Amino acid sequence: MQKLPADPESEEAAGSFRRVARAVHPHRIAGWFGDLGRLAAGLVILNARKTLFRRGGGRFRCPCQNPSDSGRAWETTCDAMLSWSTPVRFRRLCPLLKLDPKGEWRCSVNTADVRPFWGRAWGAFGGTALGLYLAGTIAVFAFLHSVGYPVNYVAVAWPPAWSRINQARSRFFYDKAERDFHENKPLPAIMALSQSYQLDPKNYELGRLLAELLQSGWSDNSSRVYLKLMADHPAERRQTAGAWLQALLARGDFTSIEKLALERMTGDAPAAPAWFNVLLFANRRTGNGAVLQKLITGPGDFPPYMREMCALELRFRQESPEDTLRLLQGPISATPAPLFVYYWIDRQLHAGLADAALQELNLHAGLLDGPDRVRLYLDAYALEGWGAILHDQVDQLLAAGVSAALIQLLCTHLIRHPDPVVLAKLFDAVYRRPPAAVAGNLGIYTSLFCAAGAGGDWVRLQAAAAELRALAESRFTSLNTAEAFFRGSPAVPVERCLRALPGLPVEISYALYDFSDLRRPARTSGRPIASASASATTIAP
Repeated sequence: MQKLPADPESEEAAGSFRRVARAVHPHRIAGWFGDLGRLAAGLVILNARKTLFRRGGGRFRCPCQNPSDSGRAWETTCDAMLSWSTPVRFRRLCPLLKLDPKGEWRCSVNTADVRPFWGRAWGAFGGTALGLYLAGTIAVFAFLHSVGYPVNYVAVAWPPAWSRINQARSRFFYDKAERDFHENKPLPAIMALSQSYQLDPKNYELGRLLAELLQSGWSDNSSRVYLKLMADHPAERRQTAGAWLQALLARGDFTSIEKLALERMTGDAPAAPAWFNVLLFANRRTGNGAVLQKLITGPGDFPPYMREMCALELRFRQESPEDTLRLLQGPISATPAPLFVYYWIDRQLHAGLADAALQELNLHAGLLDGPDRVRLYLDAYALEGWGAILHDQVDQLLAAGVSAALIQLLCTHLIRHPDPVVLAKLFDAVYRRPPAAVAGNLGIYTSLFCAAGAGGDWVRLQAAAAELRALAESRFTSLNTAEAFFRGSPAVPVERCLRALPGLPVEISYALYDFSDLRRPARTSGRPIASASASATTIAP
């Protein structure tokens, strides 16, 4: 039978196929893996035996040369390479193995010159480790990017930068939380924000935001976050305590406020008077006289005037209204501290003793700082019914310049003593030169919202609400809840109103509790709870 002429291209293709087939033959693959294992073991074992041979001074035989051969170069075979599938691969372990002129593998040095090659060992293991490390980091980097984490390769490959991976993951969950908030998905947003904070617990602003968001429905978790912030960020402890106080006020958790105030009285000496005033405010609502008694008789570096104030507070609660009025009409302490003066005059005002309060205020005005002195004078004028003097004083204050502190002071006064003339003057001054439209000014418009609500001015209330919604870039439907509180809805207690208002200053919270007490007096032991007063030293969150 005649053969057909061969096709050169077909023959070349067939030859290539046969070469590939031989290369991937199972025996060849097994031999390659076997030699690879022998190389890994030999880099350690054979080099160690060669090192022992070199240092043994003839006490050990050569670990690789055949002992029956002469031991001379090019005449001695290598026993160590006999088990290898391909001898040429052995040269990666020991380059002393070479082909002689006859094409046979021989050791190229005499027995005495056999030596280890630790450099090759370190290079092989180091290169392998580096290659595996690079491959692993590339795989991790690709995975992180496939998920969406904004991480760069350096953060994955460089160990000192590994902390950036969790920071990148934290940013990923933070961005997710922002998207969920914009899509009106509060629960997934809070969960994403919580995950973000767990990945980056050193991020103070992130922790503050999470604590503030958790307080509306997960108050215990919110308190835990605040505690962690207090412990992890001592430099921000005063700011954190102020924010925590506002959160506790919004919940009406006065027992926790007492504990926080006691801790800050000893932990923040400059702010101790303000926190003592916070303690008195909370204690009037808990009615826990044991706390005040402990301050009077217990240990602690508290000044005498604080102990005297605690004793007076307990006495006011125990005596009849007539005895209390007689006591407040008496002389003040001979050498009073500023906080004691403020406390005494404030109690006189709440007892309706405006004349006595003005007398003490005129005598001791120099002991009080400007905002506290102005606040007491305005309250006294309002109680006396001296509208002309009050309005003239407000005109002078507004003419000197409208600031956030002045707005808060006047709004606090208006919540306790609604006055349509003062309210109109304040709104006109604010809207004549509106504050910058930044989130930091939320407290200004929240204060104006509350002042208008307390005065029943619904037009101005809606104007302040519009500014709040614009600054917060949302509808803030919870403002409807706050409006319902001011309109007298029995379904909205003061705590719900406080939780509904963004950026609420602490002093406004105190005033709202006073407003609520006057409208729906809470009672303890058959007697109205004494109303709270602004602190002689402001605690701002």
